[in-house]
Amino acid sequence: MISSYFFSKNPHRVKVFSLAAMFLMILILSSCGDDDEQPMIDFPDEVTLTFENLRPEGIEYNRNNTTFLLGSLTMGDVIEVDFDGNFTNFTNDETLLASAGIHIDYDADRLLVTSLDPGAFGGSKNIGGINAYQLSSKEKIAEVSFLDLLPDADFITPNDMAVDDEGNVYVTDFLGNVIYKIDPNYEASIFSDSAALIGPNGIDYHPDGYLLVSNLLASQLLRIPTADPSDISVVTIDDERFSGMDGIVYKADGSLVGITGFETLVELNSSDDWASATLDNSQALASPGTTVAVTPEGNNFALLTDVANQMVFTDWVIEQIVF
Repeated sequence: MISSYFFSKNPHRVKVFSLAAMFLMILILSSCGDDDEQPMIDFPDEVTLTFENLRPEGIEYNRNNTTFLLGSLTMGDVIEVDFDGNFTNFTNDETLLASAGIHIDYDADRLLVTSLDPGAFGGSKNIGGINAYQLSSKEKIAEVSFLDLLPDADFITPNDMAVDDEGNVYVTDFLGNVIYKIDPNYEASIFSDSAALIGPNGIDYHPDGYLLVSNLLASQLLRIPTADPSDISVVTIDDERFSGMDGIVYKADGSLVGITGFETLVELNSSDDWASATLDNSQALASPGTTVAVTPEGNNFALLTDVANQMVFTDWVIEQIVF
């Protein structure tokens, strides 16, 4: 117990005590803050998943539980993979027969998954749209079909997705040569069917209000304002190493990464708001791959999957690429 005499008879000591108490409190709060800090994540050089004929095409890194999410062109359902290659189903959806691109929308707590007919790339089109699942609970929250938008289309092949600041979803159709738009109420429309779209594949949203789209079959990168999709332009890239990209990711540092030629991860940067871009880094993959996932720390993980090879594979590798 501290005597009241200490406070009543010694005002200078009161001031000293108050300062000491404040300093002690700061130390305590600082110590608590250190305890609350997230530990550094020890990312693996690669993850090998053993799953016969999975044929994954889309990949995302889930920062909420440090796992990778993979879609499947053959199984449909999305699976969740840890750093040791152990996996469980994220979805158990009988309507999801084949999936290509997947996309995490953290703001809306949802995982977006393209849903296609298993024979879509041969012209079958009984299914074609996206499914949405709550990221935290894994519950299905929406199913959107594009079939009525283009009843006479030869192909319905939803491939990859991006989300803008208002929650609108943009979906590329690789062989249909269109980009769909889904509003926050899950109402679908045609965003663009421009003749400039020749195999639109990877897509991401730039915070300045436009989409960056990999026009794969034309070996181009496109810039499309969300407010005016008719104002479509080709990003000038004068580098022989660039031959179009499959999946792409716009990173927090302002660069764009993607896999070109199904064999090399490249990093593009722009100093003129993506009127043009330079290829600043490239790194060959260990084997053919399609797309890339990026962690909040900026790590690049390439999905090694040879989609053109019809052999039945058992092992699938997620490789960390360092430039």
